[in-house]
Amino acid sequence: MDEMGMGSFSRNGYGGKPVSNPIDTDYFPGGSSGGSAAAVRDYQAMGALGTDTGGSVNYPAHCNGLFSMKPSFGRVSRFGQILYSSSNETTGPLGHSINDIYSIFHTMQGVDQNDSNCIDFRHISKMRYADRVLEQGLDAPGLLEGLRVGIMDEFNIAELDERNRNVQQLFID
Repeated sequence: MDEMGMGSFSRNGYGGKPVSNPIDTDYFPGGSSGGSAAAVRDYQAMGALGTDTGGSVNYPAHCNGLFSMKPSFGRVSRFGQILYSSSNETTGPLGHSINDIYSIFHTMQGVDQNDSNCIDFRHISKMRYADRVLEQGLDAPGLLEGLRVGIMDEFNIAELDERNRNVQQLFID
């Protein structure tokens, strides 16, 4: 059954019917999570989940005029999910608004004892430099003292626009 996250075009829906895009039924709903996106767009759901390896949540959301998100690796448990590509695969929300996405993501994120790749992001504020930024502000003198930024030579290409070249130059000087 393609419609809830398997297959590349959402062609094989429940009962053998192809899933179509609710905006224009002549078009497909956009990828392997197209059924989830079509269900949300057709207002049969506030939001839905899709599985994403390389755009399988964002592309169907785009095709159906929805919002979506691909969470960072380790932010959402993948326990029970059949992984197509273990280092890229994640579950992401689709919804009618950013608030829908926030609500769904806020509910689904967190540590899962069944998934060793999940990270407890509640302690992200304990990162190095976080306390100094919170206490002193971003413009505090010496805040970035000792910080090293590396820019690979391969990123300095002829096609790079001046705005980005100037940003790189700030770090080189």
